[in-house]
Amino acid sequence: LSVSFCACGQEALTVDYGCSDIALGDLVLTEIHANPDGPDGDREYIEFFNARPSSLSLAGITLTASRADGGSPKSHRLLEGALDAGDYFVVGNAAGATPVEHIDYSYGNALGSLRNSDGSVSLWCGDRLVDRVSYTRTKDGRAQELDGDRAPHHETNDDPNAWCATPEGVTGLGDGSFGTPGRR
Repeated sequence: LSVSFCACGQEALTVDYGCSDIALGDLVLTEIHANPDGPDGDREYIEFFNARPSSLSLAGITLTASRADGGSPKSHRLLEGALDAGDYFVVGNAAGATPVEHIDYSYGNALGSLRNSDGSVSLWCGDRLVDRVSYTRTKDGRAQELDGDRAPHHETNDDPNAWCATPEGVTGLGDGSFGTPGRR
């Protein structure tokens, strides 16, 4: 993070979030597990995909969770992380001493519990939107996934019909919940 001030005349404030080369659609939200079986604890997660043809640094990307209408937002700015082209990255609330195997980066309790209904998750670089997904409901113990038959795209994931709950038996997360974090 760099801040600069102008000594003469009107003050200018410049903030470098470190993600200035990331544009709308470069990262695509592809899976949200907001409602694991039992207490949420450190089992919620959000997955996104690098749609660029090259790797990128995630430092400076801000993850925001809110109501579907944008109200009551909670945010966390990623301090580190890198993502190869065509790969998935999973962030979660795993704040314990023992990291959860499928979580690449923990935002601790910064977002609180994700909403089980009428929620929204978004990725930002400063005040520039990179991707946003809103959802009306979740299914107990099932992640909401972008349809695996469609290529991850920031416009495709705007369609509620492009999402489905992970079917039972696809991949168990070891806690009675189902999802496919980090893979398609």
